[in-house]
Amino acid sequence: MTTKSKMYEKVGVRLTDADMIKAGEELAEKRLEYNAVDAEKAEALSNFNAKLKTLDAEIDDLARQVDNRERSVDIEIREEPDDGRNIIAIVRADNGHVIRTRDMTLNEMAEKTARLQGKLPLGDEAGDTDPPPPPEANGVGEQKLVPARGRKRGGNAEAP
Repeated sequence: MTTKSKMYEKVGVRLTDADMIKAGEELAEKRLEYNAVDAEKAEALSNFNAKLKTLDAEIDDLARQVDNRERSVDIEIREEPDDGRNIIAIVRADNGHVIRTRDMTLNEMAEKTARLQGKLPLGDEAGDTDPPPPPEANGVGEQKLVPARGRKRGGNAEAP
């Protein structure tokens, strides 16, 4: 003799008022649970994206180092105004070598005027007008000053 297993089928049954209240409460709880899991997923995704962004930056930096055979390092610098030439020298704090120069901003030009009129202190913190050391002396690429075209100084100006 074969035993028959029980079989089931879903059919619609009208809910009572009490069943409606209970189902509504369960629905609200499930929606809150869903929203909490969805927020957790969004936070986890954000964390993963931040980790990936950091890794991408590290990979790019290392690839650049391998390609260029050079690594960038942060060094302490100071800016020294050169009032005579209206430039700011960017100088390594550890050894005093000039890394580069740049033109003074309008604010720095105003400070220069105040310094020269005695309203700001002069001295090491205000800079001097000595020319920076030649680029070869500090490992910086060669810099050339070329006279403007059409002007000759004493007839012996070099062509650019």
